Amino acid sequence: MKAYYYTPQECGMSEFPSGLLQLSGFESTNNPDDADVFVVPPIMMFVGRDNLLSLPYLKGNETQHVMFNVADWIDIGLGIPAIMFRCDTTQHLLEIDPTVVAWPWPVADLGDWMDRSFEYDVVFQGWVSTPLTDVVCDSVVNTKGLNSYIKRHNFFYGYQDESKPETQELRRTFLETLAASRLSLVPRSIPEGVVRYRFYEAMSMGRIPVHFCDRCVLPFMDRIDYDVCSIHIPESESARAGEIVAEWLAKHDDDEIRERGAYGRKMWKKWLNSNRWNELFSLVVKEKLNNDNP
Repeated sequence: MKAYYYTPQECGMSEFPSGLLQLSGFESTNNPDDADVFVVPPIMMFVGRDNLLSLPYLKGNETQHVMFNVADWIDIGLGIPAIMFRCDTTQHLLEIDPTVVAWPWPVADLGDWMDRSFEYDVVFQGWVSTPLTDVVCDSVVNTKGLNSYIKRHNFFYGYQDESKPETQELRRTFLETLAASRLSLVPRSIPEGVVRYRFYEAMSMGRIPVHFCDRCVLPFMDRIDYDVCSIHIPESESARAGEIVAEWLAKHDDDEIRERGAYGRKMWKKWLNSNRWNELFSLVVKEKLNNDNP
């Protein structure tokens, strides 16, 4: 199969930034008449809605267009049936663009931490960007019998300068406490229901995320049994988070917790690892093209 990659000028840009969409196993062609798919290489948000809807080969070929968005662009839908890989996918976005493909955020491979012994029942280190986070954390802290490590910040870690010693120390303590915990709290960080980075970091390390995000859409739900490797609690029950977590822990010993975490880690390596994205993009695109042309 052949892929036509749009140029910066065709996307209304002078040049492309780093982090471009590539499809493994597709032959590149400079002739749009020969193309099976049309690829928009840069992040959708960087191109902009108007430029995306003005692509020269879009009309009549909408279902053959492939785009991606690794950014919070949650209020923007295109209203076309293109294949759009979006880390910011929500149920609301799918109502606008039903052909959107939910995609994971890129996180580091944290498998080296898997064998650490448990010291805490539950951990949270992260940004308090919504009241939900405080409700969940307060509930855990106030639940007797739970050994927790809770550290709340007023900033998003991803925007911090990683060359600074204080940022490096923050990252070190985050990894150490996550590795030492049975469960990781993952309350949604923005109102729309986008899956938080912490969800995928827990899976990468083989730890179980406790997820509060009613309108989220998880990637590869047809291939990953999230009921095995994560816990999902309705936001309406957030004030009971500590009680629910304590009840869950009472029914699952450390051997089962590690087994569930190992399954999550295995699924992350196979379906979510950003080192495999080009291959996974290609797999999904081929499946969708075959479904459209049986």
